[in-house]
Amino acid sequence: MAVEALKQGASEFLQKPIVDTSLLDQIAALIKTDVEKREKWHKAETVKTQLSHLTSREHEVMGLILTGKLNKQVAYELGIAIKTVEVHRSRILEKMNVRSALALSHLLNHIQ
Repeated sequence: MAVEALKQGASEFLQKPIVDTSLLDQIAALIKTDVEKREKWHKAETVKTQLSHLTSREHEVMGLILTGKLNKQVAYELGIAIKTVEVHRSRILEKMNVRSALALSHLLNHIQ
């Protein structure tokens, strides 16, 4: 019975007789887990919304920046001026509400 309940999505299986404190502890743990999952989901949705505001060129530049390439390397690879890369980089960081490529990388880890 316990195995079947867990297969159908139960997160815990308590045996009788149920101790009140055990039941309350399980409920509190489940509520905490649910809050954490909802926060993670909300963060991921926020990041996805921010990403949707980037242009296709900004997505290209962001991808190259996240690989660790310097502005001049990105400019060379895309065939654009370094100043243009700097402008794209600035807009990406602004739209994603971060201050650095490292912070951007950490932020994008929330949606994976």
